Formats: sequence, C-alpha cells, structure tokens
Amino acid sequence: MSWKTINEILGFAVTDDEFAQELLANPVDAVKKRGYQLTAEELEVFRLSASDTLPVFSQRVLRYLAGPYSYKKE
Repeated sequence: MSWKTINEILGFAVTDDEFAQELLANPVDAVKKRGYQLTAEELEVFRLSASDTLPVFSQRVLRYLAGPYSYKKE
C-alpha cells in the first residue's frame, strides 16, 4: 500500500471540487480516470467507503486501511 498515493488522492479531492464530486459518485472510476495506481484491496476499500461527503469518505478509507481491524475481504 502506498500512503503517499492515498494521501495525494484525498488531498487532491479537498482542493479540486470536480474530482471530489467524481470521487464521491464513483470512487474507483475516479481514481482510475486520474491514473492513480492502487492495489485491488485499496480499490475495494475506496468502493466500500462511498459516501455523500468527503470527510466521511476520507475517514472510512483511513479507518479501513489503517485501523486495528483493517479491511479483509469476506
């Protein structure tokens, strides 16, 4: 996992309203469209983290990837 890439994506979403809306509407397509390279697990986390707001989306992504119960596909 690349924290640098995850942070870059989340930071870009904060500064670019168009990207933020794309990310909230369809996170996987949004990151692929911009050429970000994420693992299959990270893409699944982005998909599962979908939300109506950027703060909630970001919190979910970080919780899944960094939390004590980091995401595991069931």
